[in-house]
Amino acid sequence: MSFPQPTPAANLREHVDEVKETISLTPTGKENGDDNDLDAVAQILMDQGDIEYTAEEHRRLLRKIDWRIVPLAAWACGLQFVDKSGLGAAATYGLRDDLHLVGQEYSWLFESCLVPGLLLVTTMWYTQEEQPLRFGLWTMTNGALPVPFLIIYYGLGHVTTGPITSWRLIFLTIGLLSSFTGVLMFAFMPDAPQSAKWLSERERAIAVKRVAQAQLGLKDTHFKWEQVQETLRDPHAWLLILQMLFSQTAGSVTTNFLGIVIKGFGYTALKAQLYTAPNYAVQAVTQLLVSGPPTFFAFFRNKKQPLAALASIIGVIGIIIIYVTPPEDQYQHRRLAGCIIISASGVNYTVIMSIIGANFVGFTRKQTVTSAAFFLYCVSNIVTPQTFLGEESPRYHTGLAFVLACLSVYIGLSTTTWVLMRLENNRRESRARENPEYAQLKCEEPMQWDNDLYTEDSNVMIKLHTAKKKASINGN
Repeated sequence: MSFPQPTPAANLREHVDEVKETISLTPTGKENGDDNDLDAVAQILMDQGDIEYTAEEHRRLLRKIDWRIVPLAAWACGLQFVDKSGLGAAATYGLRDDLHLVGQEYSWLFESCLVPGLLLVTTMWYTQEEQPLRFGLWTMTNGALPVPFLIIYYGLGHVTTGPITSWRLIFLTIGLLSSFTGVLMFAFMPDAPQSAKWLSERERAIAVKRVAQAQLGLKDTHFKWEQVQETLRDPHAWLLILQMLFSQTAGSVTTNFLGIVIKGFGYTALKAQLYTAPNYAVQAVTQLLVSGPPTFFAFFRNKKQPLAALASIIGVIGIIIIYVTPPEDQYQHRRLAGCIIISASGVNYTVIMSIIGANFVGFTRKQTVTSAAFFLYCVSNIVTPQTFLGEESPRYHTGLAFVLACLSVYIGLSTTTWVLMRLENNRRESRARENPEYAQLKCEEPMQWDNDLYTEDSNVMIKLHTAKKKASINGN
């Protein structure tokens, strides 16, 4: 795996001095030459701008960051999916009957903003080349962590006496774990490299510098409206946001309606709960198969979206199998197999978020696209359950047809977005060959306008014209 090479000290100092002399701004945009107006990121770059580090030192730091960030993110992300799987288990064990839920009342589900937050944290700590594997590692627990909990749910399903029903015990268990996790994340999840007290001063400087060199945007507390405007004009941003809307409809089949659908194949409630385990295992394996190759193999370096589209095609095949298979019990195993492979499409969320995190320069820009994508993720998770009509339980023809149509649209959007990004990369490479001074931002799928690279030193917004080395304020 490659790692960022130390920037020559003279060049970095020259760049920082140029920033200090010409572009120092207060949060309101007023000129001010006082270094105190720069935030911790810019200050570290100035104070430690001439720092150099070896490959071994870089590897040690990366391992240290991995052992702090990835386990916490993996546990929190997995527990979120445990909560969703718990809702499906509770429905299988009588939640709807006990609460007298009728029609579409069970279809309302609120979503957590945890994953977008973890996305921003990951992009503040890792370079673009490092991100796909880390995203894959901590989102893999979406499928892996619910599996052992399904055994717990199975055991709780045998509780038939006492004042607390089995589905209430499920919620109590998850609630206690969620409360503990909240305290754990607050105490140990680092906010940003520049404020990580568990790193030495030198390690903080290296952590900030290596991400700053990648120009992916470190944490900034100042919201920049010019970056919002630029993002809203970017067609690639809208394509990714729409991908999120259409790709997440399958989540209803593979989470809160999963046990109900499988039980409708003719299985008992307890067996239906056990048979949900392969779904989560398929999702975990698919997550690794899509996230790993772009990290370790050059051929797959720019092919996360095609890999996700391929996984979604498998999911579409699963929906078709369920939809066309006769309802008789003798075909229940065929329908179960179709239900299991739908979970391959669960990788879409991670791929979309990882592309957003790796390719949008500027913290405000990244926040804008992430927030918009997550908003449509929530919309998808609100709208889709309404298509699973209560009177159609447990076959849900309307819901399955809706998911099939949306996943098909996503496959088209994903392929289109990837092709457009490849064409843009080819255009930039061609310009770079014609003009050696044209410095392209080597991202997998670049989101920047024309030949301008955007970086930000928190209060400082620099728009680098590569040919002229000209700095302008607020993107003008």
